[in-house]
Amino acid sequence: MAAGLSVVAAGALTVRAVLPDDAPDPATAAVAAAPAAESPASSAVPAPAADSVGTVRTPALPGPSENGSPAGGPARPSTAGTLSTVGRQVEAAEHTLVATVHTYRQPVAAATVDPGSDTEWGAADVEVCATAGAPGDIRISHLPWALEFADRTRTTAATVRYREFPRPGYPVTSTPLAPGACARGWITFPVPSGERPALIEWSPSNEPQPQRWRIA
Repeated sequence: MAAGLSVVAAGALTVRAVLPDDAPDPATAAVAAAPAAESPASSAVPAPAADSVGTVRTPALPGPSENGSPAGGPARPSTAGTLSTVGRQVEAAEHTLVATVHTYRQPVAAATVDPGSDTEWGAADVEVCATAGAPGDIRISHLPWALEFADRTRTTAATVRYREFPRPGYPVTSTPLAPGACARGWITFPVPSGERPALIEWSPSNEPQPQRWRIA
């Protein structure tokens, strides 16, 4: 894992790392009957701390796909996966889950940001569906989702929730997803003020490469 520079500001932990040139909310989303989908979802994880923001910028490094830590720890590797546009449905490799990024908004919940803060909030409206033939042990959470910036650093989802965040929220803790069902909701991310991410990334467990959507 690449080392970075840690800075504490306005209640958020920000970690930024430079990538070598040659380097590769409170509400739970409604679960309803849905169309067929694709690969296995994230593994069970403990509930994230509710008193930290977890702003993490880490370099995109090669390696096996894995979920980030609940407090916004080291993010999953960023290898060349499928690149889609926002609004398109993407099927994971094992054909048990299908994911869609419906839209991305920034800034959101501006009233929760301290004046002079170097961080603002961005939010993605995402949906994951399990295929009718998917196994019955699929679980989902916000942990496989991240934002990637033009400099190839990444930020994980916020681990603090405010009433002002877009609702309904996507599941934060590990949540079962039955075959043929869908879960949709907003995932809110801490973003450096004045910066806009280039990509939204989804890396469910056992997925060899992350799936990405380009933010317009």
